[in-house]
Amino acid sequence: MGHVEEKIIIVGGGIGGLATAIALRQRGCEVAVFEQAPELREIGAGLSVWPNATRVLSQFGLLPGVLNRSEVLERLQLRTWKGKLLSDIKTVADFETPSVCMHRADLLSILKDQLPESCIHLGERFENLEQHYGVVIAGFSSGRKVEGHALIGADGLNSTVRAQILGPSKPIYRGYWACRGIAHFTLPKEHSHTAIETWGAGQRFGIEPMGRGRVFWYATANAPEGALGDQTAWKDELREKFKGWYGPIPEVIEATEREAILKHEIVDRRPVRRWGEGRVTLLGDAAHPTTPNLGQGACMAIEDALVLAQCLTRKREIQSRLREYESLRFKRTEYITRESRRAGRIGQMENGMAVALRSVWLKTLPTFLVDKIHRSYYAFEA
Repeated sequence: MGHVEEKIIIVGGGIGGLATAIALRQRGCEVAVFEQAPELREIGAGLSVWPNATRVLSQFGLLPGVLNRSEVLERLQLRTWKGKLLSDIKTVADFETPSVCMHRADLLSILKDQLPESCIHLGERFENLEQHYGVVIAGFSSGRKVEGHALIGADGLNSTVRAQILGPSKPIYRGYWACRGIAHFTLPKEHSHTAIETWGAGQRFGIEPMGRGRVFWYATANAPEGALGDQTAWKDELREKFKGWYGPIPEVIEATEREAILKHEIVDRRPVRRWGEGRVTLLGDAAHPTTPNLGQGACMAIEDALVLAQCLTRKREIQSRLREYESLRFKRTEYITRESRRAGRIGQMENGMAVALRSVWLKTLPTFLVDKIHRSYYAFEA
């Protein structure tokens, strides 16, 4: 068991922050989570949780709840925009826990239900931190000051904690945007339990069943920075861009309410080895934001949560435990960030010749190699 007297402050009540709070509490730590939003909720879209993360959720005792509110993904397919199969991988092959697609809000509420209300503080926007001998003090916009033995910045891509420690910096735009949405739609039978990503020239469209008659989808397109346009036009833009793509892509777009479509620019940061100093460290997107091409963003935060809790409950000075967590996580998160960026570059190819060669290359990749690549993502044990 951990040091019961240690109080850990977590800034950010998203998936990473709550997973960390659960992992630490299960090891006997006192935890306080501070979230700037007035309520804990995730914006409406889906999420893939791959075996590397469902394994951690299983260790937390949360897998039955997750399976109850998701659809298991048994296959992963790549197709051309005309529907021609390029690759078909079994995602359940040798992993003891499954891959699932679920609503982000469902995962957040499963995590939240594990924590007593008294340890989550809403409407608290983090502003600054000070470190004194033996403690870290967090200041919030409400004027509140909180003292703890360590502080974890799990406050996302534009982390205030990160800016305090590493200085302000802008995430790097990777040349394309993504739309996401959820449609109430019945997929053809052959699509059940299957995540399908479809590739065109400079555009992709992904479809994942998430159970209860719902489909999570996402779409990408190359664009200059700052070209998101007006929300009222997003659905029409998608209709136009994916017109003529094989079914059920146009039908899924039609079945999505205009207001329910989200759109954002795809960014990440260059991996850095230093995530913290003294009694402060970062976790999830605050530490190592990644593009969504491997669907590993939330999974990385869940892995982080377990490793951080394991390190924090060892018998050593707290600073060295935090540095150990950072060094244990750097290689893995750097690998996923790099692989994800590369997958995006391949997927967003626009040149006609390059796109044709890509299809040939994907068709001829030996299964054992594809399998090996996927194992490097999913077989990881935090």
